[in-house]
Amino acid sequence: IHCSTAEQWPIVRGLFYADVEPLLLLHIDETKVGCEVVYEQLGDAPAAFPHLYGPLPLSAVVEAELLPPYEG
Repeated sequence: IHCSTAEQWPIVRGLFYADVEPLLLLHIDETKVGCEVVYEQLGDAPAAFPHLYGPLPLSAVVEAELLPPYEG
């Protein structure tokens, strides 16, 4: 599962999900996922992105936030 850090998600949203509504942001506690989390460099991205290599248990989702429409 491709994820983003707290610093990365606003950029990812603007680039790939600006026109998606409704959009739900899941806040995940990395210590509760129970599978390997690998930070991988994607192309020329300025920072590595976290990826989950396994299922995401609901107990690892500590908040679900309905995002307001994108205003770019």
